Amino acid sequence: MKWRSSSARDMPTRIASGAAPPADGPVVVLDGTGKTVASSTNGGTDEQIDLELPADDDYTLVVHGWQVPPADDPMTFGISTWVVPLASGGSLKVDSAPASAVIGTSGTVQVSWSGLTPAGHYLGAVSHSDGNVLLGLTLISVDS
Repeated sequence: MKWRSSSARDMPTRIASGAAPPADGPVVVLDGTGKTVASSTNGGTDEQIDLELPADDDYTLVVHGWQVPPADDPMTFGISTWVVPLASGGSLKVDSAPASAVIGTSGTVQVSWSGLTPAGHYLGAVSHSDGNVLLGLTLISVDS
């Protein structure tokens, strides 16, 4: 699978894959030069990669068939992707959050998500900034 990421447009990208047991399909993301930028090599059938702020580039997803059935046996395998747009809005909202933060301490941010279709898989992000600069992201995933 190949795709293009434009950091001016996209924030986090999640790639999830699954194979029917007992097959295992580790996944690797390569940048435009062929360098590995992320991988998921969990034992078992489910893999997940999160690219929080992917650079502008052309990416390739490689699935390595590990413990796959013989060539004459069918294998079920799926890839799902989510890309969170940079623009704010949508139905994920921050209900409450601290007005400021201190390094080394914790705080509580409450979020809610409305209008989700049943049996869907959703990915969103809450950004953290100092008012001018993006300091980090918290990914929020929901299976409805």
